Formats: sequence, C-alpha cells, structure tokens
Amino acid sequence: MSLNHALKLILTVTGVLPAVV
Repeated sequence: MSLNHALKLILTVTGVLPAVV
C-alpha cells in the first residue's frame, strides 16, 4: 500500500465527511 494512496483516501474522507454533516 503506497502512502500516496492512503493520503488521497484520507483527503477524500475528510472532504466528504464535512459535506455530509
């Protein structure tokens, strides 16, 4: 698992989470 992939996944979650809330 590449760190870049994990970072992008985190950014996606932190970007979608506030939108849902």
